[in-house]
Amino acid sequence: DSETVRVVVETDRRPVGAKPQAGKSIVLNWGAPPVVALTYEQMQPFLTQSVVFSLDDVPIQPAFGPKPSATAGPVTLGSESAKTTLLRIPLKGKVSKPVQYARPEADILEVTIPGAEIMASPDFKSGLIKELSSETLGVLRIQLARPVGIEVSAHANELQLLLIRPDVGDGKIAGKVIVVDAGHGGHDSGARDPSKTTNEKDLNLAISRKLSAKLAAQGATVIMTRKTDVFIPLRERAEIANRNKADVFLSVHINSNRVANSSTGSIMFYHGKDPIGQLLADCLRVEAAKIGKLKMIGTWSDSRIYDTGFAVLRYSRMPGVLIETGFINNR
Repeated sequence: DSETVRVVVETDRRPVGAKPQAGKSIVLNWGAPPVVALTYEQMQPFLTQSVVFSLDDVPIQPAFGPKPSATAGPVTLGSESAKTTLLRIPLKGKVSKPVQYARPEADILEVTIPGAEIMASPDFKSGLIKELSSETLGVLRIQLARPVGIEVSAHANELQLLLIRPDVGDGKIAGKVIVVDAGHGGHDSGARDPSKTTNEKDLNLAISRKLSAKLAAQGATVIMTRKTDVFIPLRERAEIANRNKADVFLSVHINSNRVANSSTGSIMFYHGKDPIGQLLADCLRVEAAKIGKLKMIGTWSDSRIYDTGFAVLRYSRMPGVLIETGFINNR
């Protein structure tokens, strides 16, 4: 329209610069010609000098982009106890897709309310939440004082986020009882590589021994469900953890699929809809992604594989994760 000017530069590289703000100037530098029908000579002015856009005293308003289909908020504190914190978010309008949440870091939760303009005060305070923000349309970012589980539910025209503190989560491994379960064993070889020379059971045991040594070095009491090539029934593996009142149960496995070399990466499984199991799996995924060379496929509920989930997680009475470290039929 008559009061809007839009400048479009076709380029195969994103310009580097700060977000435009009123009272600021921004310098955009391009380091290569765009992939359009311009010769290198025609691009010389752009390569040898900066193009400066002055934004002084100009109010910045988005001229295009998605428009909100709903409003969410303001975010308020419903209740807070030693165990849980409840956030309440009134909703007006319609959201285009189901509400989802993700954990990009152990102490950060991002709740996506598609298409909603979210009203979140950065001054929001609670004993658990450091900061609330919504810089992207439809995304509520929650900076936490410590990692927690989350349950999302809808009530009439309100979204509720229940944040749940783990019973054993003081951020320290020292003093914890951790059961490490090397999957398969004995007559149960587990998955095998295409040449049939490598058994999953053997690799699981080797990984579990290394893991147990690392945990013990950090001060944990570590119990391995098996230390040799023996078969242990699935329920007994969980009962070992239950009898020893373990704080955490970790079951180590290696994945496989029908087509060799077609899939790669790790999956962290938790049981059903257990929010603390999911928290543990998310934290493992986030940290493993920082050091591992394999990609992280994701954090999955075991109900994606079986309706009743995995037996070792179903029967254990503490937070547990079954780790598919990679694919045995991938080079």
